[in-house]
Amino acid sequence: AEVPERWESRNGKESKKGILTLTEADLKNATFARMAVSTWSGNVDDTSVHELRLNNEPLAARFGEFHNYDLDTLEVPLSRLKPGTNEISLFSTFKGHAFEINWPGPALFIEYKK
Repeated sequence: AEVPERWESRNGKESKKGILTLTEADLKNATFARMAVSTWSGNVDDTSVHELRLNNEPLAARFGEFHNYDLDTLEVPLSRLKPGTNEISLFSTFKGHAFEINWPGPALFIEYKK
């Protein structure tokens, strides 16, 4: 529902939040979920925190490439998704280049029972 124009985090500041809205029907009979996300500089040194967050909790840390583009698919536990508003954000303590989500933002894929 919302994709921030400058979706980035660095130096201990959380990014703006992207909004993903789901209904009860979206989650009924779901068997698996994954998120595809394109990033810039998604991986850094071992001393920095670099997280993709879902509903204010870490979903994945230090994935992708340092100072380069990358496209990753990340497993999303179904228990982490809820009907209504789901917030996606970044958090990084790295003081160098920001951890960024590229346009058009993450895509959530949900698999269902037949």
